[in-house]
Amino acid sequence: MIALLVWAPWNDKPDTNGEPKTSNQVEISKNSGQVVVGGGDINNFGPTANNDPRAQIVQLTGSWSEQGFVNAIVDRDTSIVDLYLKSGMKATTLQNGASAILYGFQGVPQNGDPVELVKTFQAAGFKVDDELQDNSLMDKLSVQGPRSWLPMPFNSPLAPKGYAGGYGGRFVGSLLFWIVQRSTWVGTDEDNRVMKYLIDQGADCRVPLAFLDQQKMVDIPQYRLMKSCAK
Repeated sequence: MIALLVWAPWNDKPDTNGEPKTSNQVEISKNSGQVVVGGGDINNFGPTANNDPRAQIVQLTGSWSEQGFVNAIVDRDTSIVDLYLKSGMKATTLQNGASAILYGFQGVPQNGDPVELVKTFQAAGFKVDDELQDNSLMDKLSVQGPRSWLPMPFNSPLAPKGYAGGYGGRFVGSLLFWIVQRSTWVGTDEDNRVMKYLIDQGADCRVPLAFLDQQKMVDIPQYRLMKSCAK
């Protein structure tokens, strides 16, 4: 008989030979967002996806916070915004006195598609006429001059309850109204795209039209757009 000896290097690591892994052998894959758990009486047939949106946000960005939510909105990173919305955040979540969704429409160069950002919020339940508020953001966008404070005065039966113009004022109203008013100061071609999309989605144009009428802004494109859709 010939005896065949096989030598295998162990490197001081015991071969589990397919045995369940112990708790100190749990493997975490940061790239895939999956956790492979072994040990105890658990049968492991492969990695299990981590479906907790908060955990995914932490994995992708390093932390979960209201400021992180706003940062994603400013960047128009719809994938991260979607995860935040699934984790409990809302368009109306207040950050520094302003509804979070408003940070996505600054009238200055921003990354991403603003219409896709609106669609991301809609998929999470946002309605185009939902009431938003702003105690500070719009004012930061104002310019020095005769009317250097936003929101501007709006004395009308159609003015949303709680709306207060002037220094220390408070905006209350829809996303369409906010963009219309802000765009009279700082406007871009993106504003037109968003406003037209909101109108196509059934947004109410009567309030922004009444506002532009009172401000005697009847010769600007926003007025003609609101006039064409007001019911």
